[in-house]
Parts: sequence; C-alpha cells; structure tokens
Amino acid sequence: MVALTGCLWSAGNERPISLTVKDGEYLFHWCGKPTEEFQYLQVSYATYSPQREDALALRARGEFSLQTSEEFSLSDHPSGLAVEHESVIPIESSRVLIFLDIGRSETDLGGINATFRPEDAGALDGRWLYPSGVVDDSPCEMRGAL
Repeated sequence: MVALTGCLWSAGNERPISLTVKDGEYLFHWCGKPTEEFQYLQVSYATYSPQREDALALRARGEFSLQTSEEFSLSDHPSGLAVEHESVIPIESSRVLIFLDIGRSETDLGGINATFRPEDAGALDGRWLYPSGVVDDSPCEMRGAL
C-alpha cells in the first residue's frame, strides 16, 4: 500500500520542470511550452533536522512568463520580476523539500506548482531531478515536456 501511495504522489506532481545544482545553488529548467503571463513567483523549502522547519527562499512580483528551456535560480530569476525576499536553500541538507509556486498573486497560485525532494544535492550536479522523483541526465525527458 505504501508503494501505491508514492506512485500517486509522483504522478500528481509531474510537471515539465526540473531541478539541478549548479555553482552551489539550485537551478530550475522549464521544459514546457511558453507560458501565459504570471505576476507572482514563490520558492519555499522545508528542512528536517530533527523537526520540520519551513522557510521562504524567494518571493517576487511582476509580469513574467517562462519560455521553453528557460533556466532560473533564486539569484537569477525570470525577467520582469521585482524581488521582495531572497535567501538561499541549504545545499548540504539531505532532507529537504522544495516548493515552487507560480500564479497571479500570493493567494492565486493556480499557475505552476511543483514539489521537489532532492535526496542528495551533491549527486544532482549535472543531473536533473523531476518533480516525480526521477533523476536523469537530461532536463526534459519527463512526461509533458516538449
């Protein structure tokens, strides 16, 4: 029963976006078609040591869209955004969840939502983690990618 639950979570979280580590920070890669315009982007994370601690890594507002193969990070966000809050996600934490939320506002996050569970950030250097949990050498081999 536990394995089935894991599969359902993975399938429901599958999005055409991936995550890697480059130059000591997490980097996102959009694999879908060009998006509509959005006005809000938020990246948050949770670490476990020994209890869960949630934190905001990036909050930004403005007019932006994601283009096919566009990459962005916390320090190099999509063009058109004004950053309200920026911090780093600790790479050295082995138990972390990363939440990406894009929408029209802080309360309307119906655009792009993905959750990543990097088990070992050091192993991601040059490899790509999909929201489904799959790790691949290519950023865009998941279902829904172009």
